[in-house]
Formats: sequence, C-alpha cells, structure tokens
Amino acid sequence: MLVCYWKRFGRIDCGVGADRAEELVIVLESLTRDPNKAPPCDVVKINVDVSIRDNFAVTTAILRDHNGNVLSWKVYKIPKTSPLEGEALAAKKGFEEACRKGLSSIMLQGDSLNVIQAIKAYPTRVE
Repeated sequence: MLVCYWKRFGRIDCGVGADRAEELVIVLESLTRDPNKAPPCDVVKINVDVSIRDNFAVTTAILRDHNGNVLSWKVYKIPKTSPLEGEALAAKKGFEEACRKGLSSIMLQGDSLNVIQAIKAYPTRVE
C-alpha cells in the first residue's frame, strides 16, 4: 500500500490550483508503515482501488477523516481497462471529489506505485 500527502493541490482539472508547483508537498510513505493508520487531524485520506472484471472495471475512491468517518465516496463502472489505468482514474476521481468538497490537505492511498510516482513527478498535470 502506498501513501502520498498533499498540502496543496497543483493545478487539477477541477480548477483548484496553487500558485506554484513547489507549494505542493508530496511524501511517499514506506511500504513498511501501517497503511491503515489514520491521517493527521487536518488531513483527509482518499483510498482508491480498482477491480477488473471480464467485461468491465469498477473504480472506487473513499474520502475519510482522521476518525475514519466516511466523508464521501465515488464508485464508477468503466469499460475494461488495465489495473494501472483503473488506479489512475480512481485517483483522479478522488481528487475531483476532494476539490468539489473544498479540501486542500489530502492523503492519497492506493496500490499502484506507478500511479503514485507519476503524480509525484508531475503534480501539476493530474488530468
């Protein structure tokens, strides 16, 4: 399980943005840390996942506060795709929901190291 923290968004297609990409602070957590650990009090955790079936896939994004309370969730049935693309889409939908709710300090948790590294490498291009 991988985790990265956002203190501010870079430009995201939902329109919320920071003035400078450097304001975006991302920390890739170690795989050895407890993935079920609650986020700090001022941070919302977005858990993302994808399930691939024979003819379709399902992406999920769940936003939780530091007490584990569900603040929001999104589930999408999509055409069959790769696990990588499904995880990326789930992360995008989670970011969009966080933007819609006006959240700026978030923590993303998902299974795909490639997705986390891509977001870390290009934080202003989450599209």
